[in-house]
Amino acid sequence: MEKLTESQEKIYNVIKNYIKKYKYAPSYQDIADLSGLTSKGTIYKHIRILEKKGYIIFGGKPRTIALKEEDYDK
Repeated sequence: MEKLTESQEKIYNVIKNYIKKYKYAPSYQDIADLSGLTSKGTIYKHIRILEKKGYIIFGGKPRTIALKEEDYDK
């Protein structure tokens, strides 16, 4: 997998930790609140990049983010 930028890694960790804690995907607002970002457009771009780089699976709608199978164990 491609290496993540610092911002991408921050968003990825927010998503991963949220899913592990709550057992479902965070909303864009949840990600914004936990990452300190305010633009949902920026969050959406990061999500698309994380999907392209192979870190997550994104269904295209809110709360349809999933981790790759191996990331559930980490």
